[in-house]
Formats: sequence, C-alpha cells, structure tokens
Amino acid sequence: MKRRNTKKNVMLPKLRRPRDFLLPAEKQSWAERLRRVLLVISRELKGPPGIHQANHDTVRRTLIGMGPDSDKKRNESGARMVVNLSSVNVPDFCRHGYKNVYDRQASQVTAAPRISQRRQRVDRALPIGPTVEPKDIYYGAVELAGAGIRYYGDVCLVLKPEAVPASTVILDRNSFDVDRPPVINRISSQPLNLQERARASLLLSWSGTWERDLAAMTTIRLHSIGATSTRRWTIGQIARTLVDDEDYLEVLKQDSFNVNDIQEARLFSADVALDAYISTRTSNVRFEALIWRRRRNQAEAALREAGIPVRVVGNHGRERS
Repeated sequence: MKRRNTKKNVMLPKLRRPRDFLLPAEKQSWAERLRRVLLVISRELKGPPGIHQANHDTVRRTLIGMGPDSDKKRNESGARMVVNLSSVNVPDFCRHGYKNVYDRQASQVTAAPRISQRRQRVDRALPIGPTVEPKDIYYGAVELAGAGIRYYGDVCLVLKPEAVPASTVILDRNSFDVDRPPVINRISSQPLNLQERARASLLLSWSGTWERDLAAMTTIRLHSIGATSTRRWTIGQIARTLVDDEDYLEVLKQDSFNVNDIQEARLFSADVALDAYISTRTSNVRFEALIWRRRRNQAEAALREAGIPVRVVGNHGRERS
C-alpha cells in the first residue's frame, strides 16, 4: 500500500525572466516609496513621535523656499536647477545661450566635440518620452544654497523657477550611474538584445518629476546616505545632501536657456579666496593660475554686463538678509 503524501503543495515563486528583473521598482510611485521608508525608519529608530514625518515636512518646506518658523516663501530661496560652466565658456553663454554637446557638434565645422558611445547609450535610455530626442535635453542638478558641482565648472548658473516647468523629469542620481559598476554588471549579465530595455527600465525607476516627486526623492536620499536621526533636520543638512561632491539629483530639462532665464551666478568661496591670493603675489605664480584668474575676471564682467547678479557662496545654511 502506497503511503499518502500529507505534505501540502507549496507554490514557489516563479523566477523572473531577465527582461523583468528591474520592473517592480519602477511601478512604485515616489510617494509610496517614501511611505515605506518612513514606516521602516519609524519602527527601527526610536525618537520623538512624528519626528520622521516632521523631517519630511521640513524638506518639503525648504524646497519651496519656506523657513522652519514661517509659511512665507522667499523668492530667492528654495530648490533650483543649476548648471556649472567653466569660466572660459561664460562669455559665450552670455552671448548665445547654453549649448549641450549636440548643439556644439552641430554648430562647429571643424574640431567638433565627439559625442561618446557612453553618452549616446545613456541618452537613448532616458525616460523622456517618445516625442523628445536626446539632443533636446539639457542636464543640470538640483541645488538649494550651494554653488553646484565644482567638477563641471567654477561658475554656477542658477535658473529662475519659471524656467523649469513643474513636469520636468528629474533623476535621483547621475544618469551615468546606469553605465557604471555595480549597475553595469547587472545589465551586462542580460542577453545583448535585452540590455537597452534593462537600462531604460532602470532609469525609469530612478525618475520622477520636479513638482510631484522632488520632496520625496530628497527625503529618501537623506535617509539613504545616513542622515536618519532622532533630531530635527536643518536647511544646511538638506542643502549639503542635495549636492555632495559629484553625487546629486539630476535634472533633464527640455530646451535650452539664456541669460533671461538666470536668477544669479554663484561662485565658490574657495575660488574667490584663491583669486585674491593670486592677485597679491608678485612672484612665484604659475602661468596657469594667471590665465585662470584672467578668465574668471572676464566671466564676471560678462555676467554683470548681462545683468546677472554674482554671489559668493560660503556655506549651505540659512542667512539673514
């Protein structure tokens, strides 16, 4: 007589196909992701009741230009899209507006900048919709009180709020991260014909829009880099987290901009100090430093002639006017 199998049949989860390995994240809204993050943080980290939701509220208020104790918005405050330029390129911007690599390639007969294979690979996967082409995208970063990303240039152009539509696509990190380890290792493990889809799927999961998702993205970012705390967050902490060296929230702006779209230009205080130091030296100054200082002076003159205020940024916190 055969023994009867009394074990219940257990339904094992089906292994996802390679093309689906990134899909679950992209189906979650940033509001839902934030809700889950705050739920986990509240369970794991003790603190005053409501502190984590209060910190998110601080982020939201800060990004729209409110202080911690007033509901009045300051026109000069709040999150902005910024683009960093090298001083040598600022006079040309003041005359002709901002150009991306596609514009520069199209406008030059000789010595045109080469659009790298990596740039093209990433651009093809951007979550910008079927009617928008990569050549129409102008990259920037979300900034609050700083001078942007020094690596990309020593002059930070701050766009006016009205120059960046509410529906502008933003990413919670540099789009190039999709083509760097460890992400590229995951994508490269897929069949060749599925890699572009996987890249696009992942970039879509990193994306949101300026008005709807910026606050949730920023709060999650603060938690993800270890800013989780039982104390109230400050504007300085939020500002430092938005742009940390070359780590930032990326903006994918459609269409270019010119001097009429600029709120102000910001300079790094360290660069201004170096400029002053060079000007006081009568000897032992490298020729490259003199060229840099000359270009900075030309850039500032072009900005002021265009009616763009120039401001030195020395810290990330609040300032009294």
